[in-house]
Amino acid sequence: WSNLVNNKHQILWVEDNNGNALFTIDVTYSVDKSAKGSSMAALLTSIYLNVSLSQQDVTAAGDHRVNVIYADSGHGTVTDVKLVNDGTELRITEAPAGFTLAVNQSAPILVYDYGTYGTDNEQRRNPGNGYYRIANDTDVATYGIRDITADLDVVVPVTAKSFDIETAADASAAISSMSKACPNAGKDTNGNTIFTPVTDRKAHAGDVVRVILSYTGTLTNGTYDLKAVDTKGRELTVTKIDAATNTFAFKMPAGDVVLTPSYDVADYNVNWVNAAGVTLSKIGKNQAGQRFTFNAVAKPGYVLNSITASRNGVLGTVSNRGSGTYTVSSDVTGLGLTVTFNTTLDKFNVNLIAASGAPSILSGNTSYTNQTVESRIVFTVAGLPGEFDVTLSTGGTWTFNRNDNGRATTVTVTGMTADGTITVTPPTK
Repeated sequence: WSNLVNNKHQILWVEDNNGNALFTIDVTYSVDKSAKGSSMAALLTSIYLNVSLSQQDVTAAGDHRVNVIYADSGHGTVTDVKLVNDGTELRITEAPAGFTLAVNQSAPILVYDYGTYGTDNEQRRNPGNGYYRIANDTDVATYGIRDITADLDVVVPVTAKSFDIETAADASAAISSMSKACPNAGKDTNGNTIFTPVTDRKAHAGDVVRVILSYTGTLTNGTYDLKAVDTKGRELTVTKIDAATNTFAFKMPAGDVVLTPSYDVADYNVNWVNAAGVTLSKIGKNQAGQRFTFNAVAKPGYVLNSITASRNGVLGTVSNRGSGTYTVSSDVTGLGLTVTFNTTLDKFNVNLIAASGAPSILSGNTSYTNQTVESRIVFTVAGLPGEFDVTLSTGGTWTFNRNDNGRATTVTVTGMTADGTITVTPPTK
């Protein structure tokens, strides 16, 4: 019903192809205003009832289901279900993606009872039995049937297109072999689908393509993977069907495919020991049987004396490449690699002074020897917080605590990293 008329009336409306209403007919109003028993009133009522019935139940309304089955004898079928009105025609002008219409007089469309094609109960229909055939139009590649009065299976001959399977240039593994099975592939004596070798790196849409990968490098104990992308950059679903043989499978789309096979060796964690005094980072992967490279630099206040590497009790070789870069020999890399750092605290001397105009130092040494980054230097200043500042020449931090007795503050310095000076200065303005 329309919001422009009474919603209790019977309404018909006509739309264009975009769903826009062109005009409406208020059947209830029109019949009420027509002469009693007029043919116009009867016609409007009949149209409304027939349209309503058709919308509620297309089959009961006299419409028919047609399975359009596009068939390539060497590949398989694709089915498109259509609903057609009684007595109308159906024209087929194009094939599904991945196929071309094979329109010629010697390969006409064939018609069967609905749902029987390809079954043990397949029932062929001749023209005049639920349909009439339209002559094949080879000029514009068109098939068709007309005067449809039954549910039908319509088999249309098509030819499957071949699409390319390419390998990405940056692939880290190789494709040792490929095979394919089309949707109507046969079965062996065990009921398994028969795959045939892919010799031209081509397949049809809908084919299941199997790919076996190999690797010829020196890495070991790695994992194979396969990525497949279509011409629009969409990644296809790839399934690893046999890890033992590195076999993968994907379904060929209606277009070319680029494969990226890869071989990746696990990057194992490294057990870093006594690493508190160094700043370190991995440069490469810790892979079994391969040299492992990392960067390690002593933190301020520490000295890096030596580095050792081992695995399962076997001691490897650590080579210093300069600029903080080290390499571990391949005989101890992989799962269980332990890298141990031998570091010591750097020792240094610190002087304590009060600058001109600053409060005096009440207690504390004027120099502190053999200090480390972990040392704490404590002294007392004859002033309250805010009446002085403290500067540290070689890093570190300082904190203060006001004394309870008199105008004095206890200062604690930590974290200095080298020879330097602690200076009590006037407050910063």
